[in-house]
Amino acid sequence: MVKVHIETGRMHQIRVHLADAGFPVLGDMLYGHPRINRLLLEQVKLKHIFLHCWKYSFWDLFSENPVAFEAAIPVHFDLILKK
Repeated sequence: MVKVHIETGRMHQIRVHLADAGFPVLGDMLYGHPRINRLLLEQVKLKHIFLHCWKYSFWDLFSENPVAFEAAIPVHFDLILKK
């Protein structure tokens, strides 16, 4: 598992950089590893990309305060990690 911090919301930024470094996101059908994704689908029924936005924050221009949201790790992530 990797924690990534990005400053912009460029399309596919995390996926492209991780794949280029040799660590594609599991379940990523565009930039991922086809053989590994096929095995994950067959053996553990992974049907979704293994990418999760845990925390999202921005500066609220109306209140002039920072706003942050956090989301728990999805249940299917825990199931895959335990296998």
